[in-house]
Amino acid sequence: MKKILPTEKFHTLKPKQLSLHKYIAYYYFHSIPEKGLQRKIVFYPNYLLALTVYQASMLKFDQNTATSQPVNSDYFHHYYGGIRREFRGSIMNSPFEKIGIVFQPLGLQYFSDVPIGPFIPRGTDLSFSYFRKKMQGTLKKVFKTGDLNAKVGFLDDFFTSQLCVFDNKLLINSVELIINTEQNKKVKEVAESMKTSSKTLNREFKKHMNCTVKDYLEVVQFRKAFNHYLSGNGEKNLTELAMEFDYYDQSEFINKFRKLTGINPKKLFSSVENFGGEKLYWNTL
Repeated sequence: MKKILPTEKFHTLKPKQLSLHKYIAYYYFHSIPEKGLQRKIVFYPNYLLALTVYQASMLKFDQNTATSQPVNSDYFHHYYGGIRREFRGSIMNSPFEKIGIVFQPLGLQYFSDVPIGPFIPRGTDLSFSYFRKKMQGTLKKVFKTGDLNAKVGFLDDFFTSQLCVFDNKLLINSVELIINTEQNKKVKEVAESMKTSSKTLNREFKKHMNCTVKDYLEVVQFRKAFNHYLSGNGEKNLTELAMEFDYYDQSEFINKFRKLTGINPKKLFSSVENFGGEKLYWNTL
């Protein structure tokens, strides 16, 4: 971080239970117990998606910014954005304590016995209701203890208990193809590889992920280039980066990055920072 605020803590930990690694990339724990401070963050489109839970804080949404305010309540507020093609800002007013469960691609779908798409918000308000009742007891234990390993253990136990069968081969194979193929594909090409129609493929993406195939392709392409550059490959120039990640040219690369992040790639790469050791890159203000 550019500046650690007084009493601010941020940690990332992977699940202890190896069986969960297929579905959950890591957990993060972020808090500032001291009153009267403010942490501002800008984060960018990603295909690793986080369910975030606040205790004694509530978010107010205004266009692409969420502002947290302390509330006199032990109620847990759940938020999940899904695939988004725009940057978002977060203004967190202390005291606050939040946890994040960062899912692997399609990881969330393995913890629901119904299609999760209808629960994923598409508007400004990112409130997410699916786990609200089920997770209440676990969250009380997670927020009560200060032991990070214990927090991870409680979350592991909950998600292990919620594992469901998700066998939508069309969606699973499509997402795997999109993420693991170096060349960026078009919707029609993905559909043809899956021996189905673009219409059918889009229907499955919307049903289970509440996004279009085109949105998903654009976010994955962006995030691959974004993570690659920031993971020690900063010696590449923008033209080389654009070519490696299958943008038509440097101009298309810059325009698409600016559209998704709000700023020029060079300024973006110089301003973001890694949080907690995972590929979690945020811009702190």
